[in-house]
Amino acid sequence: MSDVTYEYLVRACELRMTPSGTYYNLSVGPTHQITPTFYNRVLAGFDLEIIDDKVISTNTSMNATEYLWRLPDGRISAFSEICYFPNDFSELIFTLQASNSCFEDEANTSILYSGIDELNPDDFQVFPNPTSGVIQIKTGLKDVVLEVVNISGQRNPHRL
Repeated sequence: MSDVTYEYLVRACELRMTPSGTYYNLSVGPTHQITPTFYNRVLAGFDLEIIDDKVISTNTSMNATEYLWRLPDGRISAFSEICYFPNDFSELIFTLQASNSCFEDEANTSILYSGIDELNPDDFQVFPNPTSGVIQIKTGLKDVVLEVVNISGQRNPHRL
């Protein structure tokens, strides 16, 4: 919402009586400009953190009294903060709508939920790379779920 300036005209209204009749004298007075300041304007904001197998939010919204989250799976939450358990390794889009009795604002962000807290190239090896055939993946990680995607973004239809 952009700032708006209002201009007010101040003038006198006086009933005058003369021998020829009565009339209202509407004198031209000074003008005054007012730019209201909205102290309760809402600013929606949040931070996301992946901890273990869940996404946790920290609500940083200002001047809001009501919240509405749109979660990646389509569900809605009215809590000020969320704890979300993803079902799939993918890009997750979160939207927060924050409001009060006069204003509302919306913030959204996306994160890539990969299931790997910190990707370290020493933790795995893929060879040969590039290839048009069979690849081998060697890793020391436990409980690994792999999804192979080609350079066009198409997923491998085979189960690994």
